[in-house]
Amino acid sequence: MPPLFVWFSVPKFSKLSATLGGRMDGQQQRKALSAAERSIHQLAGGKPEGAERAAALAAELDQIGVFSALTSAVSQAATDLRGAGVISEAAKAALVDAVGPGPLAAAVSQL
Repeated sequence: MPPLFVWFSVPKFSKLSATLGGRMDGQQQRKALSAAERSIHQLAGGKPEGAERAAALAAELDQIGVFSALTSAVSQAATDLRGAGVISEAAKAALVDAVGPGPLAAAVSQL
């Protein structure tokens, strides 16, 4: 079995570890996910301001860049809600791209 330090030299882990200063708080990342989910629910409820606040919080708490595009996508959808009262297909597509595959994408598809 190779020494443990060899396993930690895997480039992907090293990049993530360096980005996080060697540590990641799983609870904080879970809070980021919850905030991202809240932003989608706020959009679904027709509350653009709440959606933008939740998306900003998700981006702030996010330690690994999963939600790096969420703020701009939510802002685009919020602008649509304020203007036309509905979210455009382009904004929905941006949201799908921002959240990636998974349960949040399913929530976006319900908008």
